[in-house]
Amino acid sequence: MTITLLVVLVFAKVWGAVANGASVSPLNAWAYLWQDALIVLAFAGLNAATRARGRWRWCAVTVFIAVVAYTAVYLGVLIASGAMLSVTMLRAAGGALTDSVTHYFAPRVLVPVAIVTTIGAFGPWLVGRRTPRHERDPRGRSLVWPVATLLAIAIAGYVLLPTVNTRGLHRSGPVALLMSVRPRLGGPSTDEPREWTASVLDGSAPATEPSALTAGSARGLNLVLVVLESVGAQYLAPYEATRDPMPFLTELAGRSFQAEYAYAVYPESIKGFVPLIASRYPAFETTPESYEFPMATLASVLKANGYQTALYHSGRFDYLGMRSVIEGRGFDTLVDAGQISGVLDSSFGVEESSTIERLLADLDRRTDDAPFFYAYLPIAGHHPYDSPERGPFDGEGEFSDYLNAIHYADRSIRTLYDGLHDRGLSERTLFVVVGDHGQAFAQHPGNYGHVFYLYEENIRIPLWIHGPGVKAERWRQPVSVIDLSPTITDLLGIEAPTEWQGRSWIDPPTQRVVLFFTDYSLGLVGARDQRWKLIHEIDSGRDELFDLSVDPRERVDRSADHPELTRKLREHTLEWARTRRAEHLDR
Repeated sequence: MTITLLVVLVFAKVWGAVANGASVSPLNAWAYLWQDALIVLAFAGLNAATRARGRWRWCAVTVFIAVVAYTAVYLGVLIASGAMLSVTMLRAAGGALTDSVTHYFAPRVLVPVAIVTTIGAFGPWLVGRRTPRHERDPRGRSLVWPVATLLAIAIAGYVLLPTVNTRGLHRSGPVALLMSVRPRLGGPSTDEPREWTASVLDGSAPATEPSALTAGSARGLNLVLVVLESVGAQYLAPYEATRDPMPFLTELAGRSFQAEYAYAVYPESIKGFVPLIASRYPAFETTPESYEFPMATLASVLKANGYQTALYHSGRFDYLGMRSVIEGRGFDTLVDAGQISGVLDSSFGVEESSTIERLLADLDRRTDDAPFFYAYLPIAGHHPYDSPERGPFDGEGEFSDYLNAIHYADRSIRTLYDGLHDRGLSERTLFVVVGDHGQAFAQHPGNYGHVFYLYEENIRIPLWIHGPGVKAERWRQPVSVIDLSPTITDLLGIEAPTEWQGRSWIDPPTQRVVLFFTDYSLGLVGARDQRWKLIHEIDSGRDELFDLSVDPRERVDRSADHPELTRKLREHTLEWARTRRAEHLDR
């Protein structure tokens, strides 16, 4: 069984690495295999011990079956998502993801899973048949050289690991799952308060030019907030994309305040909604359910100032604990797919046209002249990129499907905007459009979807503010979505709560650091400070530093060229992440 287990683990690692475009050479291959070698060594010891004590033989057999079965599962997930299976991913694989999960029941995933299963099932029998009986040593003397070889691989791999960017593939599947259970961040080094958004670049943080936004310029206006699903800025024409999947938003952008470099704090919809709606940083390795405590939100602040408030979602509030984040947050009305009679009904929700129809119908039923705040959360753009119509893009598989899906979302936003115009409300409404996170299509090896990495395709989002009193402008100061609610209240002439952690973009005094993180598989924290962007991998201690002014696609790691800058950004970002987690756990 030991030889079979070795074959299974090596096969899974090689297939997973190749499928995800990992950079593997004869020299750095040991860095990818060192944990697998340790697992095989541990099993070899268990196998030898139980062979000598026949009545405990079932222990080794059970462990063997469990490791092979889990390897088959994690390999399938790795090929489909580009990431090692973690506890967070297991939690996310609920009913709302049924359509997305079944989408991957395809040969490129199922074939290697079947191969692993077959090797595990028949390998011990084949090895046993080919080994002469006189060479089978129950006391394990024949294992001396294999054990020495595996130990050498483990040691060499561990030594080489800091020099190889494995993107987490050095972890064995079972080890990656176990590591995702334990906390990866300790406590902060000091309790002293810090200004986390202040630039850490010595002598190079000049005052920024004030934006064209003016405090109070939208006083008394209605507010419509559209939170796009999985729309990365780099795919849109206003952000210099060569194609135009969202022509209405392109038209709107020319008449709006546009943030050129806006970033999500967390590349996932639910926890990512916390900074957007409550101007509060989420915390590393926490669940949406842990946010069930009182917090001031944009909805509660506007409600206290006489606004009627409502949230319309084409998806389902039961997805990933979303209710914990939205219920009791100041929305008078909460409507999701379960309350909308749609034509298309999937595990994610209903088509956008039915949601907009319901929103506009509720708008027509209003009986007073109080200002309103309506938030609209579409699902078009979410994997597996289904939409009622094919759309104008073809020929590129999932990416074409994605472009068609966000093209369909664009039509729904146009319908919403036209509905406001037809009711004479567009000149009395502040219209804000923002992405919840981006979406990756292997721009970097193994980077699919949005939750696993912190590259620009994962976290750079579109953001427009349009309405009376807002001048058209393309603002190039990097900004965080955590600052959106304070900026909106500033425009509306409403005082922001002191507990909000973001700050308005109106007349910013200095350059700011934009902070972000993800904890779905790898533990990553990151920061953008002016032209520089750092991504730090907590588990391995590796850094990537990019100069986005000359390398917007993040191809050249400059961390070795600028060790002091890298250190400052790393320490600042890690301390921020530790502090946020400690503050959250202390609530």
